[in-house]
Amino acid sequence: MIETLLKENLVDAIAMDIKAPLEEISYARLTGVPVDLKAIKKSIDLIRESSIEKIFRITVVPKLLTEEDIYRVAEDLYPVTTSYHVAFKSRSRRRGIDAGVRFSTSRSMTGRQQRYANEGGVVLVLQQFSPQNTLDSKLRHERPWPQEKLEQVQRRVDQLLTVRKPKLKDDAQKNNP
Repeated sequence: MIETLLKENLVDAIAMDIKAPLEEISYARLTGVPVDLKAIKKSIDLIRESSIEKIFRITVVPKLLTEEDIYRVAEDLYPVTTSYHVAFKSRSRRRGIDAGVRFSTSRSMTGRQQRYANEGGVVLVLQQFSPQNTLDSKLRHERPWPQEKLEQVQRRVDQLLTVRKPKLKDDAQKNNP
């Protein structure tokens, strides 16, 4: 589906939730079900290699993810989880995102991340875990990270992704007419 949306130029932007480092055991442990990691990686590749705005998100559940896991996810985005939400070009509303908006509804993105996403760079947004909204009753008493720690790790993730910024196909074609 993602491939068709991108190929037919039906989306301006795409966001994909990543649950864990891209390893079968880690992903299955965090999601609680077996996963098709090959399909997840293919989706990431398609999104990452596109020239549209792209945002990857991960919800930081302290009991399930470590700081190191988050850095591994950032590194997993180069070279290669997982529901996705798209902003359609039509004027209709899909999945709570207004058509035509450039992820301005993503309150957790900084201005720098927004500009980077607009330029085709990969952004990984850390989302704060909210125990009152969890489906897993065992996590209802889990404490989220302090906001300062979340921001510190987010800055490190931003640095990792900025240093590893891919050369987009469109850029390569411009440089090699």
